[in-house]
Parts: sequence; C-alpha cells; structure tokens
Amino acid sequence: MVQVTGVTGDVSVTGGESPLYRVDAFPSAPARLTVEEARAQPARLLLARQGVVPFTGRSAELARLAEWRDGAPSVSVLLLHGPGGQGKTRLAARFATLSCEAGWDVLQARHASDPAPVGSAACRRDAAGTGVLMVADYAERWPVTDLLELMQDAARQEGRPARVLLVARPAGAWWQPLANRLDRMGLATDQLPLPTLADDPITSAGDLFAAARERFAAALEAPGAPGIFPPPVVLSKDSGSRSVLAIHMAALAEVDRVRRNPEQAETGLNTPAQFSAYLLNRERDHWQTLHANGRVTTPPDALGRAVYTAALTGAVTYQDSRAALTAIDACPDGDAARLLMDHAVPYPSSTPHAGTVLEPLYPDVLAEDFIALTTPGHGVEDYTPDPWATGAVGRLLTGEGGPPGWTRPAVSTLVAAARRWPHLIEDELAPLFLARQDLVLAAGDIAFVADMMLATLPHTVLLRAAEQIPRPRNTDDARIAALTARLVPKLIANLEDPDGRADMYLYLAERQLSAGRHDDAVIAAEQALAILRPLAADDPAEYEPQLALALTRLGSCLSGAGRHEEAAATQREALAIWERWPQDAYAEYEEEYANALSELSDYLSRAGRSDEALTVSRKALDVWPQAKEDEPVERMHELSIFLSAHALRLARAGEKEEALATAREATGIFRQLAESWPNTFEPAYALLLDNLLRYSLLADRHAEGLNPATEAVAVWRRLAAGDPVHMPELVSALSRLADLLWEAGRREESLRTRYEGLLILNQLTARSSVTYAPALAEALRVFTHRLFEAGRLRAATDFARRTLKLDRHLLAGTRDNAYEFRIVSMLMLLTTMLILQRSELHNALDALNECEALVLRSTAWEPERSAEALQKVGTLKKLVLEAHGRADETEQG
Repeated sequence: MVQVTGVTGDVSVTGGESPLYRVDAFPSAPARLTVEEARAQPARLLLARQGVVPFTGRSAELARLAEWRDGAPSVSVLLLHGPGGQGKTRLAARFATLSCEAGWDVLQARHASDPAPVGSAACRRDAAGTGVLMVADYAERWPVTDLLELMQDAARQEGRPARVLLVARPAGAWWQPLANRLDRMGLATDQLPLPTLADDPITSAGDLFAAARERFAAALEAPGAPGIFPPPVVLSKDSGSRSVLAIHMAALAEVDRVRRNPEQAETGLNTPAQFSAYLLNRERDHWQTLHANGRVTTPPDALGRAVYTAALTGAVTYQDSRAALTAIDACPDGDAARLLMDHAVPYPSSTPHAGTVLEPLYPDVLAEDFIALTTPGHGVEDYTPDPWATGAVGRLLTGEGGPPGWTRPAVSTLVAAARRWPHLIEDELAPLFLARQDLVLAAGDIAFVADMMLATLPHTVLLRAAEQIPRPRNTDDARIAALTARLVPKLIANLEDPDGRADMYLYLAERQLSAGRHDDAVIAAEQALAILRPLAADDPAEYEPQLALALTRLGSCLSGAGRHEEAAATQREALAIWERWPQDAYAEYEEEYANALSELSDYLSRAGRSDEALTVSRKALDVWPQAKEDEPVERMHELSIFLSAHALRLARAGEKEEALATAREATGIFRQLAESWPNTFEPAYALLLDNLLRYSLLADRHAEGLNPATEAVAVWRRLAAGDPVHMPELVSALSRLADLLWEAGRREESLRTRYEGLLILNQLTARSSVTYAPALAEALRVFTHRLFEAGRLRAATDFARRTLKLDRHLLAGTRDNAYEFRIVSMLMLLTTMLILQRSELHNALDALNECEALVLRSTAWEPERSAEALQKVGTLKKLVLEAHGRADETEQG
C-alpha cells in the first residue's frame, strides 16, 4: 500500500506479486503534433490529452464537482459516468486543473490493466495542499478489491480531506455493490451522470462542430475549412451523433477530406460509421506509407491485426503481448517480436517507463469502431473488413488455461462496440456467451449483455444459456444475479405453459437467493406460487407436489430476508400438503418431507423458538429415509448434513452432550466420504471438524477438542497447498488449535502454531490489505500478548511495535476510533515491557505521551473508558520516571 501524502515520484502499488495500479502526478499536456504528424494520422487530434479543441460548457457539472470536492466529509468518492464520447475524460481533466489552481494536490491512479493516463495541466504534489484529489479512469474495469485498496490509500492524508473521482462508462451492476462496501467503510459516495454536451444550455451541436472545424483546420493547415458546414446528421436528434466526440470526428473527417480533395467538397460524409471509416482508412494509409518507405516490414493487413489485438487488450507487458498475438493468430509466421516492433512505430507506448507495448488506437470509440469495421458483417461500403477477424475475440479469450489477464478490458471493449454495431452481437458476442458465460460476465454493462442475448438468440438457446449461467459465489457477485434477473422475466413472457413459467420464477428465486438478494428472491417465489395455487386447486394430484416444493423455496427466501416467522408458516403449509397424501404417494417425496421438517426446525430456531425447533428436528430425524444400497454416497452425504443441523439445534436448546454426540456421528460419516472422495468432500469435512471442536468446547471437553482441531489444521493445510483460496480457513484453524494448545499448557507448540498463521496472514495481506489487514492486526495483538505471558519480553516488544505500526496505518485509512484504544492498550503493554527490561525508557515516555494524547482525544465520546486509561497512563508514567531517576518529576506532575 502507499500513503499518497508527500509523494514526489511515481508509485507502483503492489499486492505482493505484480503492481495493482500506479499513482502518478496528473500528467501535463504532451507536445502538440506537428502539421506533418497530424496529416499522417489525423485521428491523433481527437485525443483528450492533446486538447486541440478548447474545453467548453459543462458549467453545471463543474459546479457540482466543486461542491462535492469542497464538502464536509473527510473522505468522499464520486462516480462520473456516461456513454463513450461524452467528454468524461476532458471534464475530469478540466476539474483536475481547476482543483490544482484551488490548492489541491491532484493525482491520477491507473490500474495495471488499463490504458495510459490522459493529459492535463501538471499539478504540484505538495503535502501542504488543501487536500488530495485522486482521479481513476476506466473504473468499471478495476477489480473491486483493487478499488477498495485505492480508497484506503487515498484516505491516509493525515488530517487533509481526500476525494476520489471515478470515471466510467456504465454505473450498473459493478457500482452498487462497491458503493455498499464503501458505505460500510464509512466513506461517502455520490454519482454524476454526464449528459450530452450538445444539450448544454450555452452551446449547441452546430457551435461544437464550428469550434472543432476551426481548430482542426489550423492543426492541419487546411485553408478551405470555413466553407465546411455540419453534416445533417450532426444537427439531428440522433443520440448516436450528438456526443461531443461524434461531432468532433465528423468535423475532423470533413476538414481532412476537403483538404485532400477540395474538388469533392460537395460530396460529404453523413453517418458516424462513415466518419469512423474515413479516419480509419487514413490510419491505414499511414501504415502503407510506413511500409513503402521501409520504416516497417510488416504489411498493412498484418499490422492491422496487431492494432485489432491492441484495441481489445489495451497496453500490456511484452510477454503478455506476445501471448495475445499468438492466441489471436495475428502473426502466423510466428514473428511476434517483429510485429510488436513495427506496431510501436505508428503507436509508441505513452508510458515507456512502465514497460508496456501494444499501445491501443485512441480515442476508445474509434478503436471500438475499428474492431467492428475490421470484422465482416458491417455493410459499410467505405471500409473493407478482414476475414481473419471472424472469431478473433473467441481465439483471444478462450485458449488453454484460465481466463487471460486481458479478459476484462477485452470483453468490456467488445460489449461497448456491440452497442453500436449489431453484427458483433450475432457473430462474436453471442457465440462467446454461449461458450463461456464466465468471460462475458466480466463486462461492466451486464444489462446490455442480457438485452443483447434476448434480441439475438432463439428462445430454446436462451433457456439453455440461462441454465448455464454460473451460480453466484458470494453476496457481492451481483453481476450474475443482475444477468439472471434481466433474462428470466423475458424468457417467462415467451412461455405458454403455466407450470413452465412457475419453474422459471423458482429458478430466478434460487439465483437471487444465492446472490444474497433476498427481497427479490421472495418476490420471484411469490410469483411462482401465484401461478401454482390455482393450478393445484383445480388438479391437486398433478400440481400439489410442485406447489409444496415452491412453498419450501419461498420459506428459504423469507428466512434469508430475516422473516423467520413467515418462513415457518410457509413451511408448515408445505408440510401439510405432504401429510395429507396417501402413503404410496408420500413415499415418493419422503426425502423432501424430511428436508422440509429440517428447514422448519431451522426457521423456528432462528425465530427464537428453540424448544419447538428441537421437537421438529427430532421428528425429522425419525422420518429421515434410510440409505439405499444403490445410492449410499448421496444418502450418507444428506444424512450427515442433516445431523450437523440437528446438532446445532440441540446446542441452541442447551443439550450440549447430545449435540456433541450428534456432531461426532455427522463427522464420522463425512470422514468416510472424504477418505473415498477427497476432492469432493474434504472442504466440507474440514468444516465439520471445526464444528466438532466447537461442540467439544461447548460441552467443556477442551481436551477432546485437540483431536478435531489438529485434524482440521491438517486438512486445511492440505487443501490450501492445492488451492490458496483455502488459506483463510487454514489461518482460522491454526488460531483455534493454538488456543487449545495454550490452555493445555503446551505453550511453545501454541506459539509456533500461531506464528504459522501470522506468516500466512502476511501473505494474504500483501494480496489484499483491505480484506486481511484488520485480521493481521488482531493476530499480531494476540501473538504479542501470548509472548508477554510466556515471558519472552524481547520478542514481545518487537511484535508490539509491529502491531502498533499496522494499527496506526489502519487508523489513518478508516478513521475507526476503535483503533485508537487498541493503540493505547498496546502502547501501555509496550511501556510495561520496557520497564521490566529497564531499557529504552525514553521511548517508554514517548509512548505514554502518545497514549495520553489519544485518550484525551477520545474523552468526549468515551468518558469512563478514557478516565480509566488516563489513570493507568499516569501510573505507568510514574514508574518510568522513577526507573529513569526522575522521581521528582512525578511530584511536580
């Protein structure tokens, strides 16, 4: 991590392996293009960092941004969002310049996977500034954990306000979960949608065209420009032609066309596709000139394939660029190194110090149009596609191994291009979705992906695609839930079969429930029931089984939403249906009936009705079906899961010994499964061992807990060796084992075990400090106290200082007052140890003075706790002064 205050050079923020993002001074404007450079590649005049056309308008947005910047919160985050070409980057750059002039230190954060920074006036980076403004473009492409790291780094400003301006196209499924996380961190959030500049009250599309025409004419030395009038499409109400970039592209294409062919001035261009095709053909002319002059050896067609690849991947490392060119089949002769060297001639790296190559074509909209026009199927007469591009995106993203590092920018770019070019949907994006939904879910605009599918895929294919959507992994995986929610209701509208519609609503409820969207899950389940109730009333034999299962699903959704009493009532209705069936019909659903009883017991327990819950759970145990010879694995697994739940209910009812015995039985069954099928059952077996330990402790059988605790560590260690995702569970298991070893008097073993957990937490924190740094701080605190209790004062002193360093770091990043008292407690422990060792007594006094300052700052909201702490500080200070031979100062104090 990095504290951005007072930084004087570029900083790479790393997660222990490769840089997460770079923090730079907001860049200065590059040197203006010469006339020859502008004529060779006119599209370079469109770059935001060139600033060829002066900034205009946006007074309302600038006022809103200034109000946000100057607001009261110490840390605040604002999302500036809008479609591509609306001028977000120019507005952010202008705001950065104005903020710099107002005394703010302005920095730019760029993710390792994203394009080079845009230009603006360079801004000083002075720790004495009014505050810090951090600007992050392409925010929708950042992983959430890396954005959270950025927020915490920006917040450590030693009393100065910090503002983080995120710039992105969509504000969809990626933003709301992030905003929720930031809210839980105590950071204020807001968003500012950017409308088209053509609708600004002080300007118009015609004015924007005229201003751009004059500036481009000067840059190209095109004297005939004043006679060029806006094409009709620019003055129309077509939303695709009213963005500031679309207007600038029209002006640039027309100015350059008239400059080169003044006799054809009357036969102008009139669609955004034609403007893009013209400018891209001019790029191709430049490649041809370079090749004819011998500056590059790669023919234009092959060079275009590198440009296509770069448009998808963005600037990447040399190694990644070679892998990308090979995967996409851009260099069949295998000479990727030569292709990269030639590509860098027209498109040199904008950040050579970062070691990246494959600089993409800019602006983004033009790069997206290049992908579309290069891919067959567009129908634009003025641009010849390359058959090589058919399936190129699939080749780039679906090779051997896991998703490549450029997946997120590539999919986001393809989705953005597909919004304007329908042939990309049918020929590229839809096939990619059917093959690999996990890749398409990397797109920021998930709503568009769902609508694209609905518009292009046949109904039968959509049903298959819906079934293949990955299950949510956690409550923050809102993209999958958003995609399902968008897709399923429209699928339902095309279903004539009522029970088929009910099944789809139940499917939606399951996906919403898995993603933690409990209220939405309840709505979907209730819609299924609204269909099934009248059907079951008319034909009970046919539809009551489905109704009972739907009621069970609704119960799960209600309980997930915290409505446990309603869940219990719904579950009783389902049970009543099963109980009134004839015995032979009931036998077919005995497993569902037993499960329903188990779930009812859970709802009652959560509603605080423990005795009633236990009664129902015992009934479920009595009716639980016996394992059949032909399916022992499934039955053993289901029985062990039920026994684990039954043990929990016994524990909640105070039946500690019976809970422990039941947990032993469940764990024993799972041990057999884990030994036979370790890959499938070992993770769940490790969790059951953890539970068995808890029941042992609950029954005051601490010595018995050592066996499951030791075995759990062995299992989690084995699992973590195969997949690092299990490392947090291993840390928790090590901590529990260390506690038991300490209680058993095996202190050295306990310290070694706890130290192993510390080493793992250090690794995890290096990857994501937002997630793991608080846990590391707590682990350091406990380890320090254990060392002190074991009499290892020198080691305890060292770890006390490490703990204090991390706690101070966390306090600066979160403004959480709880860390102040943790720091106070550790400072007093450190002082005690220094007194006992009779060493560094001057440092002990410094520590106590820091203690006193922190406690006095907390007196207003923690008066009793502060008074107690001050008394302890006074006692310790007296001891330090006496040990220092300065007892007379205690009398004066």
